[in-house]
Amino acid sequence: MKLRTALFAVFSIFSTSTISFAQLTHKEQVFQTVKNYALATACRTTFEESEENNYGNPEDTIYISYTTTDHVYLGNNRYFVLWGGFDGCSIAATGENYTYQLTEVEYNENANRFLISFPTIIEGVTGEGFFTLANIDRFEELNDGIRRTFELYLYMFNEHDVDNEGYLKKSAQPGYYRMVITEDVPNEFSNMYKVVEKNRIDRTN
Repeated sequence: MKLRTALFAVFSIFSTSTISFAQLTHKEQVFQTVKNYALATACRTTFEESEENNYGNPEDTIYISYTTTDHVYLGNNRYFVLWGGFDGCSIAATGENYTYQLTEVEYNENANRFLISFPTIIEGVTGEGFFTLANIDRFEELNDGIRRTFELYLYMFNEHDVDNEGYLKKSAQPGYYRMVITEDVPNEFSNMYKVVEKNRIDRTN
């Protein structure tokens, strides 16, 4: 009787957690999937409330410091989540190894849940040394049928914004750009992209 009661209790807990997760929207499920991955592989992530992101209420900045469902983007039958952290918890004193990821998530029918298909899909953009995932404001996947193509709205600095030692000047002001990028080498393992279109946008109005 005791064993039966214990098994029923375990089943009840499992069923409750399964139902609870199933009640989440797809966007919320994707968010939780990537959050679990981030917390298992990185430290001081943008999923965590900390002093750096004003404990989940970041001030108005051009870079992502706290990930919410607003940073979950719907693509073509998949989702993308933007987040940052110290990959592998390798925390340097300078903080220069803090990296940002754009993680791809797809629904797997065999697993009956969302799974991560690529931890990060964009490593860099050829010829754009000041490109960073951290400054993406809007993101959309475009479908051209051959290469992976994305439309980005983001803030970027340029060579005039850095001093002789390579640090940003205090007076530096980033520009706001619309960029269309596509795979530099079109194959499923490529995460380097090249620019198709790039326009600076005046946001003063």
